[in-house]
Amino acid sequence: MSCTHLMWINPPTLGVNHSVEDAAHALLRSRVRSLPVVDDDGQLVGMFGIHQLLELMAPRIANIEHGLQNMAFVNDDIADLRRRLGASSNLTVGELMSRDYTTLSPDSPLTQAVQLLHCGADSLPVIAKNTGGLLGLVTYWGVLKAVTKPETEDND
Repeated sequence: MSCTHLMWINPPTLGVNHSVEDAAHALLRSRVRSLPVVDDDGQLVGMFGIHQLLELMAPRIANIEHGLQNMAFVNDDIADLRRRLGASSNLTVGELMSRDYTTLSPDSPLTQAVQLLHCGADSLPVIAKNTGGLLGLVTYWGVLKAVTKPETEDND
């Protein structure tokens, strides 16, 4: 079975000029950890997700290489996190997106998608072989939904 059986066809996407605030709302609406970032031609150019948002909210000391393992001495509250995120409102998705991501093709095996998600991928864009355009998105929710669906529904 290939990943096309469980991919989210036409998932929400972000553009490089979307604001951080717009991206945060899109992530909340879609209930995924990361969304594809596409250019005007629908070509995948990056991924933007919760990790980029958390980095904006974290104290600067947490963002140094490898961060601090114990930050109990920092007494931030929700207002501090909001302030840090709000201070980034002039940044765009294109400035913060990850350019280091793994893609799948429509015929990638389901087991490959499961393994990549298990090893830490947030969401896996499915890309058309001939055009490079975004076809869909494989998420951990999509996998879970597919494997928990009764087998009788698979034949409908």
